[in-house]
Amino acid sequence: MEGRGNIVFVGDAGGFCNPFSGEGIRLAIETGIAASSAIAQGKH
Repeated sequence: MEGRGNIVFVGDAGGFCNPFSGEGIRLAIETGIAASSAIAQGKH
């Protein structure tokens, strides 16, 4: 997960994808969960 100001980039938008297969859905889900957790805890 990468954040800039009030914007959080997750999944492909944050550059999280498998460089060998190009697959990114697993990483999109994982970074989405991490982002929501951080936001819920007030760590943005």
